[in-house]
Amino acid sequence: MGFVAAMALLGAGCAGRHLARTVGQGHGEVRAGVGGPLLSNLGPPIPLPNLAVQGRYGLTDWLDVDGGVSVLGLAYGLLVVDAGLVAQLYRQPRGFALSASARGNFFFDLDDGFTPRGYPEVGLHAEQVATDWLVVFGGLDAWFVFSPPPGKPPVLAAPYLGAEVRFGGSAEG
Repeated sequence: MGFVAAMALLGAGCAGRHLARTVGQGHGEVRAGVGGPLLSNLGPPIPLPNLAVQGRYGLTDWLDVDGGVSVLGLAYGLLVVDAGLVAQLYRQPRGFALSASARGNFFFDLDDGFTPRGYPEVGLHAEQVATDWLVVFGGLDAWFVFSPPPGKPPVLAAPYLGAEVRFGGSAEG
């Protein structure tokens, strides 16, 4: 089960979150992301898609509570959930935005007595409104592993980059 937990750990952080702007006090959002690691344990690299269902709610205009669950983890007998906070560091209407996040990632082995494991994560998230309909975003999430496998680093860095196309309105941010 350790190999499956390692795969889920790698996959859970790869569906990039677009968190550069907080949603505002009393507002919320639900999102789904698909991403995942390239695994080369069995030969040539193959993608392992991870569907993550996530949501957040604005506690204030500058602070959100955020969380999600991995559908891939459930397929392997793991409940993979995360919960944390997103703080707005800078926000320019119709321009650049920057936020920071801190969260806990929790893995529960459903086949082994619901054995829990937890990993802290911090992130930095940015976006730039390019046009009325196009937003470019990116960032870096860093996971901390207190007891990494031999020869592996204690910090796993997961950079991401993406674009969002908006229909029926403008990218007002």
